[in-house]
Amino acid sequence: IARTTKNDDEIAAIRRASDAVVAAWNALIAHLGSLKPAGEHFVNGGGQPVTLGDLRALLHREFTNRGLEGGESIVAQGRDAGVPHNRGNDEERLRAGAPVIVDIFPGEAGGGYHSDFTRTFVMGKASDELKKVHRDVDDAFRLAMDTLEVGALCRSYQDKVCDLFESRGHATVRTQPTADEGSVHGLGHGVGLAVHEAPRLAGTAANTTTLEPRMVITVEPGLYYPSRGMGVRIEDLVAMTPDGRYENMTPAPYEMEIIPRA
Repeated sequence: IARTTKNDDEIAAIRRASDAVVAAWNALIAHLGSLKPAGEHFVNGGGQPVTLGDLRALLHREFTNRGLEGGESIVAQGRDAGVPHNRGNDEERLRAGAPVIVDIFPGEAGGGYHSDFTRTFVMGKASDELKKVHRDVDDAFRLAMDTLEVGALCRSYQDKVCDLFESRGHATVRTQPTADEGSVHGLGHGVGLAVHEAPRLAGTAANTTTLEPRMVITVEPGLYYPSRGMGVRIEDLVAMTPDGRYENMTPAPYEMEIIPRA
């Protein structure tokens, strides 16, 4: 229970890790924007094909340079992005039009506090189908973020997101607990010395936990359709503040499409 809320020093450590995560993401975006199309794939400045493993390695170099250890990051493309915990295939070449989920959750080197962050991108133009799924996830994300407040039931945010997803035709864990397509996982969790800690922004009526000042939690709605070769997740890490609101610890752009130079 003591780990559910954090003191000033703990929040400062999580903020440092989160600053490094955002810097690593920005470095990745800059790199992606510098790539050149080669058919449906891409090459770097040296003319070499770009793989998902190359992107993961770039992120982990950025982590190391900032005193973090990368852990088991996720860089998953296409159908693999449609399976929430699929780490991705390092040998796979980056492909135009395919969604790529990047979920990074490094911690302080040698053991310490973590951050947790996810964005979904596509190289070039996204299909209308993918744009709709991304829009639905983005709307769910903003609904949860815009209503976060101290004193609210943690599980109420999962209900809000399920209401939205169900209204737009997606299966959810609330309507179909064993669903493997649609919204198939909880909305969020605590982060600290472990990547997954209490509290949970999900659960049944048995979860009576309320949001309290100094809780550090993820907000991470997602929609997954492996049969359609796609998945989308957006995740930020927030610290609930004594004034009843929150600090977003991982502010970074949410745009999906990355247009490389020709």
